[in-house]
Amino acid sequence: ALVGEDGREGLLLAASVSSEPDARRQAGIVHRGLLDDLGDVAAGIIPVIGVGLVLAGPDHDGDAEGAPGPAQLIAGAREAARRAASDSGESVRVGAADLSAP
Repeated sequence: ALVGEDGREGLLLAASVSSEPDARRQAGIVHRGLLDDLGDVAAGIIPVIGVGLVLAGPDHDGDAEGAPGPAQLIAGAREAARRAASDSGESVRVGAADLSAP
């Protein structure tokens, strides 16, 4: 897996998974780990964390020629994370690549 900062308030994670359920499971593990780690630092304040994911590959984005690029995948994951953070019932959301991103 690859992990990197996404501005001041975000993390990006790229991982190879075998299925959407596996991706959701791994995203849930990341979400719980972040809550645990931030809960220790935040002195009782529970942060709002949304995890967004976008699936890519032959089963999700069509042929390689029309496949979305990294910027489009990241934009889609950011939007899914925003939706997850604003929805109290769902901490992990699956989004789609943002084809309008450069």
